[in-house]
Amino acid sequence: MDFNTLIRTDFIVIALFLNAIGAILKYRTPLDNRLIPAVLFAVSFLVCAIWGWFTSAYVGGTRWADSLLIAGLIHGTVVTSIAVWGWDTFYGVFKHGLRKKKER
Repeated sequence: MDFNTLIRTDFIVIALFLNAIGAILKYRTPLDNRLIPAVLFAVSFLVCAIWGWFTSAYVGGTRWADSLLIAGLIHGTVVTSIAVWGWDTFYGVFKHGLRKKKER
């Protein structure tokens, strides 16, 4: 498997968009934090599937499969993972630094 084709480069922009949506959901809404990745995946699936539909080189049933399965499901999952993992990583580094947790 070629990891260079794991995600389309134009979908990386969606990860930044999802990161902003996640921050809004976390700090401005009463939504439970455990539900935020599911909401972000739903948004990512829709945006990636629609984007995949309009940028697909296929026609007919293959276009549906490309937009829903490849762009929506696979790329949507990868983009959501990048957004959620990136948020957790950068938030943890900037809030706590690279030090170890203090023992109580």
